[in-house]
Amino acid sequence: SFIDNSFLSAGNITAWEWSLEDGTVFSTNQNANNEFNESGIMPITLTVTSDSLCSNSITQDIEVLPGPIVDFDVNPTPALVGENVTFTDQSSPVPLNSWFWDFGDGEGTTGQNVTHQYADGGSFNIVLVATDELGCKNSALIEIEISLGPALPTAFSPNADGINDYFEIKGVADW
Repeated sequence: SFIDNSFLSAGNITAWEWSLEDGTVFSTNQNANNEFNESGIMPITLTVTSDSLCSNSITQDIEVLPGPIVDFDVNPTPALVGENVTFTDQSSPVPLNSWFWDFGDGEGTTGQNVTHQYADGGSFNIVLVATDELGCKNSALIEIEISLGPALPTAFSPNADGINDYFEIKGVADW
């Protein structure tokens, strides 16, 4: 967040321009916000213009700190519908202050290491958003497959009529 403290002895400031070192303007509001994709020293320039069309600029360096490196492990994979799936945080550096898990099925939770059960089969994108002690955030995504359990017949009739003569379990072959 950037806050303008500019002032004039006479007249009013009517325009603001916040820009990065390469000239990219990220805001024309009096106060601005920007998210950075990399860490390091970033020169930020504020140019203000008055109602009499006078302008002035100031450039200040800010240090953008690196966010956490977010990673996690999923076990088991693939998993079955209704089976407990454990998500284990592998992020660094520690300590981290908070974790938010999006399980890709409309449900989510908080906590460092969590367990979830899927009600339906399919592919799901799991996203972990971790926040460090300085408030820096980062995220990681892993896609997992949830398989349906075997289909069990409710009855069979071994009478040689060609209908339900055999008790056969059909399901996923890769367990």
